[in-house]
Amino acid sequence: MTEYQSSTTDIIARLGVRLNANIHVLKPLSSRQGMSFQVTVDDKPMLLKFVTAVGDDPSVVRRIRALQREAEIVEHLYGAISGNVICGQLDSTVWLLRKWINGVTVWQHCVYMREEPLRLDYKYSFIVDLIQMLEQVMLLDEAGYLHGDLQPNHFVVDQEGSFHLIDLELAVCKDASETEYGGALVHFVSPETATGMLSDNQHIALDILSEIYSFGAVAFFLYTGKTAHAYGETLDGNEMAEISKEEKLQAIVQGRIRSFAHTDAVAFPELEQILHWCLQIDRSQRCASFIALFTALKDLKHTLQVHDSSV
Repeated sequence: MTEYQSSTTDIIARLGVRLNANIHVLKPLSSRQGMSFQVTVDDKPMLLKFVTAVGDDPSVVRRIRALQREAEIVEHLYGAISGNVICGQLDSTVWLLRKWINGVTVWQHCVYMREEPLRLDYKYSFIVDLIQMLEQVMLLDEAGYLHGDLQPNHFVVDQEGSFHLIDLELAVCKDASETEYGGALVHFVSPETATGMLSDNQHIALDILSEIYSFGAVAFFLYTGKTAHAYGETLDGNEMAEISKEEKLQAIVQGRIRSFAHTDAVAFPELEQILHWCLQIDRSQRCASFIALFTALKDLKHTLQVHDSSV
């Protein structure tokens, strides 16, 4: 066992003593900074995240604040008494435990749409799924926060079919005079966020218009299987690995948005119109509110329902 593994094992063991609980690690998870694990705490499935402060590394300081912020938001949304979340400090290690959601990502859940895109009942179901995703974004908005990192892996559908928006570390308080937001996964950020990321700005302004853009980019990806932005020389190309992060951000800033046809996806003009409304580079032309987007999706749902008596 390496010194690093020993340190991690020791932290988890000491946390178990602190909580007077049996913590069993099921598997490690990817993490921005520090460590994340799927665990059981006295047989209850939980997500464990922790980071140890070493010196004054800015990225570590930001992760510590992010864990504390996530705990505050989860408690605000769902309450602490039900065991949804608990956060604390163990010497120089800040840790967070929150309820584990058994389910699949929305990317996995929506595979039916990409496999059989001609089925009208599947189009209807897909719009219903988008509405349920948007409802989770709106729930967070009503609590005073914007997620800041909308992506397919952060929407989870549980075994009962309920939708969840997870990973709130980058969430931004709407009333904050200054953010600690440095951007998110490249493929789904808005042009204004991409501009900030290019300059390594750690205080990028985030608002509803930026969040709506990201939602549109996620929905585009779920339907077509391709990013809304073309990173290569042509709009119908799908170059990814050979394109640098900076080049991808530049493509987003330049508004290199493609159509469904550029991705070889089956035509769905009603949805495409809504998504391109979300993906306008000109903020004055972009969908301006969650309720406006919600209404547009509900109207499309109704239209599909009328045309397909099977739904």
